[in-house]
Amino acid sequence: MELLFEDEVKTISRTCHRNIVEVVGYCSEEADRLIVYEFVSNNCLKSHIYVGRRQQKTVTAPIDWPTRMKIALGTAEGLAYLHEKCKPRIIHRDIKSDNILLDDEFNPKIGDFGISKEFADSKTHVSTIPKGTPDYLAPEHCTEDGQNKRLTDKSDVFSFGVVLLELITGKLAVFEKERREYIFLTIWAVPLLKQILDAEYQDLDAENCKELFDSKLPNNFEKNDMKRLIYCAVACVYKPANLRPHMCKIVKVLNGDLEPKTIWVRSDCKYLYRGSPYTPFPQAQGTSSS
Repeated sequence: MELLFEDEVKTISRTCHRNIVEVVGYCSEEADRLIVYEFVSNNCLKSHIYVGRRQQKTVTAPIDWPTRMKIALGTAEGLAYLHEKCKPRIIHRDIKSDNILLDDEFNPKIGDFGISKEFADSKTHVSTIPKGTPDYLAPEHCTEDGQNKRLTDKSDVFSFGVVLLELITGKLAVFEKERREYIFLTIWAVPLLKQILDAEYQDLDAENCKELFDSKLPNNFEKNDMKRLIYCAVACVYKPANLRPHMCKIVKVLNGDLEPKTIWVRSDCKYLYRGSPYTPFPQAQGTSSS
């Protein structure tokens, strides 16, 4: 417990970014340990994108599409900072909608660094047993053999892609499809995404698109924004680990500085198949996407 506390204090105290929760102070005296963070007033992202029966009294309305885009971009910028700008760089290892906090203007702030790991600039990974929330865990780490695989920043990229799917659909990473029947969002979305991507976005108002998008909101989104969200989500989640884009590239696509086709082209639909991303798929040839 003491080591976990020290790790979190050391890790987050080194960060300085508008999309990372700031440490105000900390105390460690005998058995008492306390970390004081800045107050983030609007709860976590999960409480806003999913309004369940238990949450309806606390959340009056789901957040609109422009705000979701703002949250996606801000979170991506925070992750890119951790991966590229921190010295040494940081892998968060538990990116999920619970750990993305929102301030009074719905600016996202990444929190909970309790299981984060630093990795030296001379290396691109740390060798460690993966941790995090199973619903958001990259598939290469879900098997018994995968538990001992070297962890990379691409693990965070996958988890971020799941968060993007939550923003798009308004569903949890694992949700109740029918009574007591639960399914991974990443599996449920495959046939809908395949139809949309095969159609090359000829009509985002088509019925198959409406089934994918959060039904709690009207389809009044900006189509280029939605295209960027979807392309980033599929590139993060469904591509093999070595081909997932780095967060700095995701930031550029979400911000409109790069075309979505730089991270996903129509031929990449081969990665969308029944059971993906958890059904084994032959390792893609080529180098890691940049």
